[in-house]
Amino acid sequence: MEDEFDPYGLPPEVTTPPHGLIGMLGLDITNKSTHKAVWEAFSLNRRTDRTPLHFRHLSSDFQIPPMKQKRQSYEWYIPKGILKANWITKYLYNIPALIVLFYDLDWNDTNWGEKKTELAAKVQTLKTVLSGRNTRVALVLIQSGISVPGEDTGAAEKAATLCAACDLPAKHLFVLPHSDAHLLGYTVR
Repeated sequence: MEDEFDPYGLPPEVTTPPHGLIGMLGLDITNKSTHKAVWEAFSLNRRTDRTPLHFRHLSSDFQIPPMKQKRQSYEWYIPKGILKANWITKYLYNIPALIVLFYDLDWNDTNWGEKKTELAAKVQTLKTVLSGRNTRVALVLIQSGISVPGEDTGAAEKAATLCAACDLPAKHLFVLPHSDAHLLGYTVR
């Protein structure tokens, strides 16, 4: 097409509008239909009036590009340009602004203490991988029940202890019931 030709030779990363990168971790979309439904609710069929976002499914062994060490002195440093060649691509496609960790956990689970400890370890490992980056971490509990922390006092207490164990603010914890009828009300399309 003639109208897509850029006479200045600018790369597509500069000429197209950027979309925030959201990493989705902990979803087993091949083996669990619930996880696949959650992934599709977020990533497919987004309405045009919503904020444009780019969702990326992350496997448990995902790698973030390592950070380069900061210079001790810029005295003799001569920059080669305004931006590095891969800087835009790196932040649009490789380093998420937010990583959402999904975890199957009901408020009334019989192994609540063990799962809370396991989840806190996962969050700390994720924070260690992200250390030095401005990537935020959010936690989504996929639950089979419809109870939310505001309705059940036991759930509110467990949510507070979970946030404390994971060292996350309360606004970074979300509850997602996995019944298909309620999924659309909890995800933004």
